Amino acid sequence: MNENERLMVYELDDSGEKRKVEVAEEELQTFLISHPAQVFVITREDLRRIFIWKGPKSPIRSRYVSSRTTMALQEEVKMEFGLHPCKII
Repeated sequence: MNENERLMVYELDDSGEKRKVEVAEEELQTFLISHPAQVFVITREDLRRIFIWKGPKSPIRSRYVSSRTTMALQEEVKMEFGLHPCKII
């Protein structure tokens, strides 16, 4: 696994559709803070964790669908990259 696959960030919309976003690990916190109306899913294979970040101004619908979308993403990432099962936080 290369450095870019260790950290994967996906932006979610109200329908649960996801879009991969390229963000450097050292810029992640600033990036998340600068997008308060968004919901992001962050995968960290080295920690075996998938984090859901819900911006304080993100739509309720996006927050609701994020859990369902994240479970599907967990399976997708596992199959596509051969990664270990990750805990969703």
